[in-house]
Amino acid sequence: MHTIGGREPLGICGSGVVDLLAGLVAAGIVDAGGRLRPHPRVRRSAEGPGLEYLVAPGARGDIVFTQHDVRSLQLAKAAIASGAKLLLAEAALRPEQLDQVMVAGAFGNELDVDNALAIGLLPAVPRERVAFVGNAAGVGAQMALIDVDERRAMAALAGEIEFLDLATDPGFHEVFTGELGFH
Repeated sequence: MHTIGGREPLGICGSGVVDLLAGLVAAGIVDAGGRLRPHPRVRRSAEGPGLEYLVAPGARGDIVFTQHDVRSLQLAKAAIASGAKLLLAEAALRPEQLDQVMVAGAFGNELDVDNALAIGLLPAVPRERVAFVGNAAGVGAQMALIDVDERRAMAALAGEIEFLDLATDPGFHEVFTGELGFH
């Protein structure tokens, strides 16, 4: 386990949650359906019903990863994976045909590609095809403010973009349900 600044652990960061879940799945502590399985570090939750995995003792109490935490990440993963799958289907593409998968935003700064791929958070592409682009929205806004040619290029690109409403897509729920598991 590594902590920010090498200090005593206080909690789990966003990218750390992905790493932890990938490790728990790989070790069989979380099964394909997302349930915590018996293990010396799995115990009844002190905070309420359900199970939790003891990650580490912390300065402010034990740091745990609960069954609820697993489910929350499972739902988020399924939503992201479903969106990617439906977009690929709309474009008549398979993941292996993608030249690059770009991850934007602060979350991607520390995200471990192998772990994100292992739990199905990203489309199944070779790890070298995953690129982190940082604060793409902020950089794009700066470009638009500074350069009139960039604004024109953005306007032209906006005219080519098609909207896919996942909420009304008739296949969304079926795809979502299929993406809930860890393969």
